[in-house]
Amino acid sequence: MTVPNPTHIRATHEVVVFPTCLEAIAAQGPPPPEGPVLIDSCPVELQNDIGSYGLDADAASGGMDAIFHAFELTRDTKITSMKVSLKSVGTPLGASVVCGLYNNLSGEFPNVIPISPWLRQTTYRDMSSISPDGGLYEFDFLLKPSLAAGKYAISVERSGDFTPSGSSIKVGFAFDFDNAGSIHAGNGGFHQNGIWQADDMADLIFYLYGVPL
Repeated sequence: MTVPNPTHIRATHEVVVFPTCLEAIAAQGPPPPEGPVLIDSCPVELQNDIGSYGLDADAASGGMDAIFHAFELTRDTKITSMKVSLKSVGTPLGASVVCGLYNNLSGEFPNVIPISPWLRQTTYRDMSSISPDGGLYEFDFLLKPSLAAGKYAISVERSGDFTPSGSSIKVGFAFDFDNAGSIHAGNGGFHQNGIWQADDMADLIFYLYGVPL
């Protein structure tokens, strides 16, 4: 009887190990995200004021009717939604809060202001649904804009006049009380008496979501 030579077997029958499907995919890098991810934020942990800037009852009062934050988008992104920090004062009735996205801007940081009209808007939220205790509220964009990297502004705005006089929707901000510069890149600001005004020491509390392209 002939005894097989193990060395001869190994030499003439090389074993080829093929990568598994998972290994092959890993070698190509991570897959793109399937759903929205956090694109940019000035998180609520930095909030130190939710009383200074707000949406006032009507334009005739001379109060603010829009709050904004100008920022720089660092990569091409399809924007899906945003969150902002809001609380009600009094019992505002008869109007809604809506958020906007602006791609037409004027000036340089930290004095950028948006130029109307907005590029996209979100769904509306009835003011009566906003808690006096405050919280984060999400607004979905009706049409999801695909944006190239660059400068943009997001806003929180009053839709229509509301009652009673003296009621308002306050918007959360991170203010630089030490004059050390903006906490978040870009700048905040507001719309009052028909004029957009930048505030280089104020940053809107916001979370911006989207799908990187």
